[in-house]
Amino acid sequence: MREKRRRFLVRIIRNILFPYEVSDVYEEELIGEFENQLEEKYFYEFLDLIGSNSLILDLACGDGRHTSKLSKNTRHVFALDL
Repeated sequence: MREKRRRFLVRIIRNILFPYEVSDVYEEELIGEFENQLEEKYFYEFLDLIGSNSLILDLACGDGRHTSKLSKNTRHVFALDL
């Protein structure tokens, strides 16, 4: 399981984090739950990886667009943002 988790995190860094850094679109301008199909794919892969009995900290959750979906699929979600 540790190797599967490592591969997942490497793919997140390569495919999602970098595009967010260079994006001209701010979260406030987004329409819909996901910015793109890649984000949606990894979101659901993350849910499968952690399981339904998990505790999640959604740190820097912004407007909480993912918090609601997380709370429907896991046992506990704590969301914090300034």
